[in-house]
Amino acid sequence: MKTNHLALLFFLLLWPLARVNAQMKPVDLGLSVKWASCNLGASKPHEFGAYYAWGEVEPKTEYAWETNRYCSYGSTTYASDGYKKVTKYCTDNKRGMVDGKTRLETMDDPAQVATDGQWRMPTWEERDELIKNCEWKWKEQKGVKGYEVTSKKNGNSIFLPAAGYMKSIYCLRSGLLGFYWFSSLWLENPLQASYLGFSEKRIQPDLSYQYYEGGSPVIYREYGFSIRPVQQ
Repeated sequence: MKTNHLALLFFLLLWPLARVNAQMKPVDLGLSVKWASCNLGASKPHEFGAYYAWGEVEPKTEYAWETNRYCSYGSTTYASDGYKKVTKYCTDNKRGMVDGKTRLETMDDPAQVATDGQWRMPTWEERDELIKNCEWKWKEQKGVKGYEVTSKKNGNSIFLPAAGYMKSIYCLRSGLLGFYWFSSLWLENPLQASYLGFSEKRIQPDLSYQYYEGGSPVIYREYGFSIRPVQQ
């Protein structure tokens, strides 16, 4: 029997995509979009899944400014942040060349790339909709802490695990904090992007600082956060 090499190659290329699609199920919370049942890269709701830097479509081993494809450094040595600059998604000419892009394009959205456009990252507005129209309860699912988010409209729910975040080569505060990227740039500072951060004590949608227990350092686009995709 002859092997159809073209068919085999096609299968090998599409198998990862099929697995991603099979893992994420749409959950109807009665909102404008359906939310995925698990994080991108996970197979079950309580699993952390993969971590992504904002604007990058693949997980990696080191989450740093130097390793981010749209980040660079300026020439001055006086700035405390090393004069960080961005080469895409910039609204401030002091931080790079302004391109007017404030929302991730398809090519830079890991959910769209991983699922061939069947899922995408949620927007800032969809994040607000989720917060305002759901009850948030800190719970534990299969030994993993996080928030059970239950719709006030129809009672359906999703679970957002506290997966922590990646900085440099380290996974920090897993089981205590959760951080999820959204597709919008933070217009006041293009070095940062929209996110949702939470702990057992607080849900933090404010972009002015990153919520820590005991501190509030600035959040940057190179950090590795979780992604919970949505679809229409």
